[in-house]
Amino acid sequence: MKTILGCKQRPQKKSKTRWEITVETPEYDLIVFKVHAGALTFKMYTKGERVLRSEVIVHNVRKLEQGNSLVRWADVVAHLEDVLTRFLEVVRCADMATWDDGVYESLPKPLQVGASRVAGIDFASARMAAVI
Repeated sequence: MKTILGCKQRPQKKSKTRWEITVETPEYDLIVFKVHAGALTFKMYTKGERVLRSEVIVHNVRKLEQGNSLVRWADVVAHLEDVLTRFLEVVRCADMATWDDGVYESLPKPLQVGASRVAGIDFASARMAAVI
């Protein structure tokens, strides 16, 4: 997480910075994955195998050292976008590393999810290559 946030030095041993990961399942097969990291909170809302939304929340803009005036708002938003992009890249890499053997080869085959059929993903097609 410190790499994602861009920390340049190690935190003090007795810091009161909040570092916590929580997973909530409120209702309807929805999973809320939260990572609390200091002044930021990352949230991912997933349902089944799909990520519905991801966001980053700032609890104290002054701790970001980007400035807290309205003139600097675009810089703060750009910084948060960079942090969220790095976070999603790490999550994607961790997800790819947890695939079992043979999963990549079975992706083009259709699946049964609950009562509905889901089409497979063929990475060899030109359309899917453009999407990826």
